Amino acid sequence: MTIADAVFAWLGVGALVAAVLPRVVAGRPVSLPVVFLVCGIVVYALPLPLPEVDPVEQRLLTEHVTEVCVIIALMGAGLALNRPVGRRLWASTWRLLGITMLLTVAVTALVAWWLLDWPPAAALLLAAVLAPTDPVLASEVRVGEPTEDKHDEDEVRFALTSEAGLNDGLAFPVTYAAIALAAAAGSGWSAEWIGPWAAKDVAFKCVVGVLSACSSASCSAGCSSGPAPRRCGWPSTGKGSSRWAPPSWRTG
Repeated sequence: MTIADAVFAWLGVGALVAAVLPRVVAGRPVSLPVVFLVCGIVVYALPLPLPEVDPVEQRLLTEHVTEVCVIIALMGAGLALNRPVGRRLWASTWRLLGITMLLTVAVTALVAWWLLDWPPAAALLLAAVLAPTDPVLASEVRVGEPTEDKHDEDEVRFALTSEAGLNDGLAFPVTYAAIALAAAAGSGWSAEWIGPWAAKDVAFKCVVGVLSACSSASCSAGCSSGPAPRRCGWPSTGKGSSRWAPPSWRTG
């Protein structure tokens, strides 16, 4: 058996286990990610010719695999929601993001700096890592599959799921603040980094990210509801079911 055959075999077994395990662990105080974590430890403890994984040496591979896992986890949390976005409908989410998470960042950083005697940059980085809710570890308490009823979710489950899908973006400027502080002052404190950080990482990157996400969501929502082609600005090409088409598809 080649390495490729072994990889595909393990992927097939993993997919099968992922389909069966949710029913097995349902109603038990064990989450699915913990089961897979234990399985990975057990497999690598066996005398098998498995490749050695070194996150430090294989930093680029580890980074890309982590990014893919985070994207899939956040997408899963977002697809589970079917409540329209709104100031009042998502009031619990906004409170978790704008009040609770920021307080968690401040308290965690203060405790790490004051009690553990950590450098300010390390304490701030620890706060940025611990403050967001993990959408994978919180999967047991998130909302179920989307239904036709837009208000069928339990408010607590909806708040945790929606906050878990959004808080990583809010932790982004805090992470870069810790990096900027470490680059400017090392293990000490300096205020020289605040101006460039606020201008580049907050005012520019965060605003561009929010505007890009909002524009993409608005375009997707507009093209998928009502007379979609008309909402997307496609001209009419005649009668029938194929009367709408993008300008580049028109002939004659």
